[in-house]
Amino acid sequence: AQGVAALGNIATLPACRGRGLARAVTARLCATLLENVAHVGLNVHARNAAAIACYEGLGFETIAEYGEFLVTRG
Repeated sequence: AQGVAALGNIATLPACRGRGLARAVTARLCATLLENVAHVGLNVHARNAAAIACYEGLGFETIAEYGEFLVTRG
């Protein structure tokens, strides 16, 4: 849909974590995107507390929860 951007696969090398790098890059990316779209969304694993804290600090809020499932034909 127009007016929406989706972020995905945001990661920081383990050796570089805790320096605010992902937060700074994500904040800048969001600011740039919001010049052209009304909404920015992303998905994050429910147990990734560090990422959730980062995203909430940037103004993201939980809109919905979802599950991922594997279906096999038997």
